[in-house]
Amino acid sequence: MTVHTERAYLGPINQFMAPKITDAQYIERFKARCSINERGCWVHSGRQSRSRGMRPGAPGYIQVNYRGVRWMLHRLMYTLHKGPIPERFVVAHECDNPPCCNPSHLKAVTELENSADMIAKGRNYEQQRTHCPRGHAYDELNTEYKRAKSGRLARECRTCTRERHRRKWHRRKNIARPDETVTEKSR
Repeated sequence: MTVHTERAYLGPINQFMAPKITDAQYIERFKARCSINERGCWVHSGRQSRSRGMRPGAPGYIQVNYRGVRWMLHRLMYTLHKGPIPERFVVAHECDNPPCCNPSHLKAVTELENSADMIAKGRNYEQQRTHCPRGHAYDELNTEYKRAKSGRLARECRTCTRERHRRKWHRRKNIARPDETVTEKSR
């Protein structure tokens, strides 16, 4: 008797076997999984993803599958209600509630407008930090702004930068700093 350990290949998913439902039916399905809060936000109960720069404990964005493609729910709801998202635009929440998928709370804006809105409303988590990871204050004298490799504008502590450059210089010149011992340069 032969035991088959591999599953037989059944081919791609047959879309003709799945029941056809309209976009309106999809919207009703998503809305049925939402609770409506006092501000009129449709808060979906699905899994929330985290994005960089969000404060710890903040609600994240919802991801869903729609016709075999993974979407961020707010982008899908905007697309289904208002049409495709214009090129170089993002979908912003007027209610400032990431899990909200109410189409009347969504608008298409440029990334620059979205960032300016976030800063104006004080929602930028990175901006709320008052000290660098080593404890130096982010103030006018000790802060410099540089363009990160990702293209975003990033703050740097001048004290930490100065110390990093000093260590690098001493290492390159093989000069002992007062708090270190000289090591032989390997060739």
